[in-house]
Amino acid sequence: RFNSTYKADVPGLLYGIEYDAFPGMGVYVMRSPRFYIAVRCGEIGLAGLGGHTHCDQLTIELVIDGITRIRDPGTLTYTPLPDQRNTYRSAMAHHVPRVQGLELADLTRGVFDLRDCAEGQCLYFGPRGFIGRHYGYGEAIYRIVELHQDSIQVCDFAEAGLPISDPTPLPLPYSHGYGQVSES
Repeated sequence: RFNSTYKADVPGLLYGIEYDAFPGMGVYVMRSPRFYIAVRCGEIGLAGLGGHTHCDQLTIELVIDGITRIRDPGTLTYTPLPDQRNTYRSAMAHHVPRVQGLELADLTRGVFDLRDCAEGQCLYFGPRGFIGRHYGYGEAIYRIVELHQDSIQVCDFAEAGLPISDPTPLPLPYSHGYGQVSES
């Protein structure tokens, strides 16, 4: 089990909250005037081949009071730099529940093949937050996102007792466009 708490300076995060689910894309969004959180949870695209997929099931992006707390690194590149592509699409590049030393898919199959990447399942999405799971490590892995007036809490755990580790991603430069990175 791994717990993370992202605190606001003052309470009131949930006033004016809105919820938008895009299950076909596998994205769940909760936002208010003071925070934004998006959760990736769904199918693997291109009929399960995952040509543009990353190992990002149950990842989150989070902004509180205009400060980015967690951000997806982007894509960076496709075919000219396969090692860079794999770095940016790996589980270690995303804020996902993870088991130390294991990847969510075989990244050696090619830069457009993640056919063995786990699909996510949304179990709850509503006023209290989000609950999702996947079976990417063979056993059920869960992420619970709890919404509070003064914080967002994230809890990752495994049903079969797999050792869940810190979900903090690698500190990769943000790729704001194909082949482009910025440090901010």
